[in-house]
Amino acid sequence: DTRGFVRGVYPPLLEAEGLPAAIRALGRRSPVPVTVHTDGLGRYERDVESTVNICVAEALRNVVEHGGRCKAVVTVAQSNGVVDFEVSDDGWGFDVGTTVRGAGLTSMADRIDALAGTLQVSSAPGAGTRVFGSIPVVAGSMAQDGGP
Repeated sequence: DTRGFVRGVYPPLLEAEGLPAAIRALGRRSPVPVTVHTDGLGRYERDVESTVNICVAEALRNVVEHGGRCKAVVTVAQSNGVVDFEVSDDGWGFDVGTTVRGAGLTSMADRIDALAGTLQVSSAPGAGTRVFGSIPVVAGSMAQDGGP
């Protein structure tokens, strides 16, 4: 059980090949159609990589559970000292002002907050949902020698 939990936090594919490969694998495993864009990504500290991977996985899980029959787009990119990720869908959407955040979104916000990042959720009934996260990466904090 412990090995399974640790693999879920920092899966072997993420460790071996980095965020682009791990995010593409999440898209392939999703039961809804997912288009993945990964641009300008390098290797980052383990906590950054695992947070982005877990947040994208959770956002895709929410698409499947709450979006209805829809499709999703995942974009992960690095520019200007931050790694940004966005998961958007064309599903049912919800009223952000009246819907209580569940454990998944709360966990995502806590993880990102621990890295001095930000999380934004925008949605409206019938208009899909967009989850956007941004995590600063300090110059020189990227993992060396191709490994985290």
